[in-house]
This record gives sequence, structure tokens and C-alpha cells, in this order.
Amino acid sequence: MGERDATAILRLNLRYPCNLRLKIPDILVKTIVQISLDVTDIAEAIDTARMALRAGVDWLEAGTPLIIAEGMHGVRALRREFPGVPIVADLKTMDGGW
Repeated sequence: MGERDATAILRLNLRYPCNLRLKIPDILVKTIVQISLDVTDIAEAIDTARMALRAGVDWLEAGTPLIIAEGMHGVRALRREFPGVPIVADLKTMDGGW
């Protein structure tokens, strides 16, 4: 199967997700590993992120403790240090409820 065929199958699966007969080639499927930086200090977040990226992490998450302690300054610091890495910010208002 060529790359063009694999791309066509992927498009069909995305457009018609109920069509389970079309298998997406393994080469098009990649697991994304994300680490949550649940620390309260920007320097510690950056050090942890460096270790995580060396270990193979793909995405960085500015976790709730970092956001609460540093606000968006923590996210901006991560972006400055890691310009090519996807960064998400956990800006939820509540983890759970009853």
C-alpha cells in the first residue's frame, strides 16, 4: 500500500468513522505521550520538562498547581524554553464534584 492509498483510507475513516472495515495503517498511528507538570515553581517545571523530553515525552502540560501558583507566566516560560513542543494548559476550575 502506498502513502497516497494510506492517506485516502485515513480520510475515509475520519469522514465516516462508522466504517470499521478500513484499517488505518500502523505507520499513520502515533501514540502521543504527555506529562503534567504539577509543580508550583517555574524553575522546577522547566527542569522536569527537560528530563521528560529527554525520556521521550511529546507534549507538556502546565498542570493545575503550576497555573494556580504562577498563572500564565508559567505557560509563557515553558513556551520560551521549548518553542517547538506542544504545550497545553490545565485551566479547569474543578477536578471533581458530587
